[in-house]
Amino acid sequence: MVFPVLNLPAVPLGQVLKGLTSSELFEMHQCSLKTGHTLRQFEKQNKTIKATVDFQRSFVDVRGVRKYQVCTPEESREALPEKTRAFDGQEVPTGEAGENTFNTFWPEGEKVEGAKKVTNELIRSLGLGQLDSVLISEENPAQEVLEWVQNSGVKMENFNLIGTAPEHRDALADLVYSEEFFRKVSMNYTSLLEVSPEFSPKNFKTDTHCITLFKLFLHHSYWFTIDHMMVFNTGAIILYHSKLSSADLNKYLTLWKEGNYTRVMYLSIHLAEGHTFDFRQITAGLIEPEKIRVEENNEVIELKRNDKIGELTLNPAKNELTFFVDDVPKAE
Repeated sequence: MVFPVLNLPAVPLGQVLKGLTSSELFEMHQCSLKTGHTLRQFEKQNKTIKATVDFQRSFVDVRGVRKYQVCTPEESREALPEKTRAFDGQEVPTGEAGENTFNTFWPEGEKVEGAKKVTNELIRSLGLGQLDSVLISEENPAQEVLEWVQNSGVKMENFNLIGTAPEHRDALADLVYSEEFFRKVSMNYTSLLEVSPEFSPKNFKTDTHCITLFKLFLHHSYWFTIDHMMVFNTGAIILYHSKLSSADLNKYLTLWKEGNYTRVMYLSIHLAEGHTFDFRQITAGLIEPEKIRVEENNEVIELKRNDKIGELTLNPAKNELTFFVDDVPKAE
């Protein structure tokens, strides 16, 4: 018996589609233009189909469904495929390279443009409202790629930026370290971008609503002040080359103990060279000094609030601080 699922009212149809895998949805998209049009109306909300765009390794991967490798003719050991496919209005040779893997061939110097066009086609044809991951390497024209991300109208679960040429780093940082861009990422935000020593973000307001992520990782975070940190209600914050002070951390932990930052599970702060923490200053007003204990030369304390318990640790060199947080066990 055939069940006409697409004839269901919008609400139950949306629930049915949520239960399908990305592979099943992709197959349904191939049925007809009408079917694809119906499915696109629900995909932005359901976010079932996951697509990764890797500009470093030049591929676009629809998880569990299909992978498109972006190549140039010079990279092919065989004659180019006779079959072509249109991606965002451009016809390019496309051939099967393995199970659910296709090579797409673009003119020399257009691999970044090719990855963008393949992704644009998927966004349009599948109705994607969110990309699973975007990875940008130091070799990619990062400014161009990020402007494309901004203009694409989609959000990202995971964002990874390795770097860019030194002459472009601060202009790029103003884009990726803006409130608007942070809010485009819903899960993991990773940046290895090294900005100039005097950099300060122009488009990052600190008197705004909380930015919610699962993990924030900044490798060169000397620009990242306590005011920036207090904007994030994030599961994990990992900072390297930080210039946060003991007073900054005391302010943050005091707010945490008062019930703020409900999502935080882990902090890891690695200070810039020449900077150190004072554990007594960090914990002032939070716990009695005599409760500080020493374990393997680390200074350690336990912080509690009504619903959470955390362990704060400072290493012997006094330049690395970690804070592990867990829920308070419920009384039986």
